Amino acid sequence: MAGNACSTRPAQLVGVEVAEHKALLSHPELLAASPELAVPARGQWPHAHPELKNGIALAAGLATLLQKPNVYTDTRQLPPAPLVLACDTPAAVTQLAADANIQVVGLTYDGSLNAVDGQMTAVFHAPDPQGEEASLLMPLELLQTLYATDRVTYVALLLRDHRQAKAVAADLKAQLGAAGSKVDTWTFQDNEWAPYYVGTIAFIGSMVGFVTLLVSVVLVLTVAGAMTLAILERTRELGTWRALGFERSHLSGLLVRESVLLSPLGLATGLAMGLGVAAAVNASGQRFSPPGVAGSIQLLITPSALSCAPQAMLLPPGVALATWWVARGQLRKKTVDLLTTPTN
Repeated sequence: MAGNACSTRPAQLVGVEVAEHKALLSHPELLAASPELAVPARGQWPHAHPELKNGIALAAGLATLLQKPNVYTDTRQLPPAPLVLACDTPAAVTQLAADANIQVVGLTYDGSLNAVDGQMTAVFHAPDPQGEEASLLMPLELLQTLYATDRVTYVALLLRDHRQAKAVAADLKAQLGAAGSKVDTWTFQDNEWAPYYVGTIAFIGSMVGFVTLLVSVVLVLTVAGAMTLAILERTRELGTWRALGFERSHLSGLLVRESVLLSPLGLATGLAMGLGVAAAVNASGQRFSPPGVAGSIQLLITPSALSCAPQAMLLPPGVALATWWVARGQLRKKTVDLLTTPTN
């Protein structure tokens, strides 16, 4: 429970090593992918106040419910709140805003009631609406003091390569089990540990797959249409080459090779335009509020070589096939028909 000396609210407590939390928030990959996570909505993270051993951060909704609009740095410029608050009077709102003091209450492992005082140094947005009204982040040592224990509920490991998560989790479980420690290991791809994350990623994957399929179909039709138009406009040219003695296979080969040589130029142009648009969108700082997420996040476009490479590899053979198919149909006509066919 989190309280303000007048009332309490249910809270989900998370303890972190202050130094490790600081290192995570300054990691280059985090700053590149989600820079908004490194900065709280208001105030500063507890590691920015080494003079405080009880600095805590509250989710924005929980801070509102506890009527704490000001963080630690704001309240240092305000007159101090009275020792005993007038909780049942209109003056309570002003008195609660005069300090950033928060009480955290819980049961120790032996069943006793315990409480610790904290100073709210930061307000942040939780990843989901439920957490927005209940999340509280505090130093691990302070949380262990609250529960009167020197243990932890879980240890989180962050890997450089997420593809190694399954193997590392299985290896850890086997080694700790051999040492006599009965533990469970989970990854963020496991529905039992992170159902919301797994469901969201599955939805995004399905949506991206559908969009990719749609774009691929449009690309094939566009290329086929463009090559059809290009060859139809060159019907008389084909008739001239046929009149000069070129075989159908020679002309088909020339058109196919021409289209294959032009494909890399089109790919390079499209890649340059795509990267330019992505850079412009990322630099614009546009933000949006996705469903099920508290607050807003920055719109970032991160081109994926893994997604783009297969489509790029399919373009040259696709263009070649479309060119061959259209050229084959045109070259079946008689030479006189090719020479007399209007192209406008």
